[in-house]
Amino acid sequence: MTSEVLDPSSTERSAAPSRPLVWLGRVAAFLLGAAFLVAAWTKAVDPKGFAVQIVNDGLMFESLALPMAIVVVAVEFFVAVGLVVGSRRVLILALATLMMFAFTGLAGWQVIHPPEDPESCGCFGNFVQQDPVQHLWTNIALFALSLLAWLGRDATVRGKLRFLVAIAAGVVGLGFTIAAPALPIDHWPGVTLLEPGAEVAALPIEDLIPELYEGRHLVVILDRAAERSAADVARLNEKAV
Repeated sequence: MTSEVLDPSSTERSAAPSRPLVWLGRVAAFLLGAAFLVAAWTKAVDPKGFAVQIVNDGLMFESLALPMAIVVVAVEFFVAVGLVVGSRRVLILALATLMMFAFTGLAGWQVIHPPEDPESCGCFGNFVQQDPVQHLWTNIALFALSLLAWLGRDATVRGKLRFLVAIAAGVVGLGFTIAAPALPIDHWPGVTLLEPGAEVAALPIEDLIPELYEGRHLVVILDRAAERSAADVARLNEKAV
């Protein structure tokens, strides 16, 4: 009887995923993470607007929409930064895949039942104008990336530091989203298109206020629900006359 001594390193090499699959998974994860990061940022700077979208989509009662919006943004920051820095742990990939599955399903529903403002569909809000069909195709592409991100993943859990960075991003994102409405960040990139010197043609409001595209107008941003807004509007109308 003969015995054979196996080389452990050769066994590990044979079980390791092929390098093309590894790189395909890594690139897909990075691209998906970048998309999640942009989406998380556009929601974080306007959590109340995101909450309104959640209510309009029929996903949550109005009283719970804002807390839900804040939690979703924090999770998106966690997943986004995790994927961008190369952490492909099961938790991060599973959350990414589940969220894209849910977003794609919602996009499909909006194709069948278009929202009141069909040009503002999508995870990127008004900054990326999409109709329901374009929104659906975007989500299908991102959902495909979420599946490809699993390819070539090493079963061995590695990258503890990267995972901690992702957790820190989620915590920071949570705090920033809560504080954003009170922060002076209107001049930051991606926060708002309404700023001094903005061209009307660059604003996605042609279908809402077509009369703005002719003549000269004074644009005032105010909270219509605030008690003093009615008095402010009356005073501005008097000056305009």
